[in-house]
Amino acid sequence: MHGIGTHIWRNHGKGKEFVPNSKGHVAWNAGLIKDDPRVKRYSETLKRRYENGELVGSQTGKFMPEDVRDKISNSIIERSREGTWHSSISKSRIYEYKGIELHRSWEYEYAVWLDKNCVEWDRPDERFPYQYEGKIHYYTPDFYLIEDDVFIEIKGYETEKDRSK
Repeated sequence: MHGIGTHIWRNHGKGKEFVPNSKGHVAWNAGLIKDDPRVKRYSETLKRRYENGELVGSQTGKFMPEDVRDKISNSIIERSREGTWHSSISKSRIYEYKGIELHRSWEYEYAVWLDKNCVEWDRPDERFPYQYEGKIHYYTPDFYLIEDDVFIEIKGYETEKDRSK
């Protein structure tokens, strides 16, 4: 249930710009970054509640066995080497912003940040060749900053394939 403040924000304020989730709702924290005072305040509240014992983490006092940790780590390394670590995820998370498709929330948040800071940007069409594992591939960066004449790539987990680009 949403209050009148949420209604005003979503229907008459900046909340109109945020992309709804799969259920058609806009999360209260959509588009927030870690420096936002609301995020900081919420983080401090949670930290205090953990310290006071009001909240207990589900993993508190539990340790992952070394063989399980190694198995997960090796799986991530192998998927990164294959170039499938983040690409399989990113294709399923498309955000539309001002009629432009953006992949993952990081790109979406960056586009919003650029606009709020009056930085002119575009989605480049240019493709650049790069070599990975002895083969030529092509790569299109995420953003082009017009005034600075620079390409920007937004990444989560950097892989060997990313570095070759």
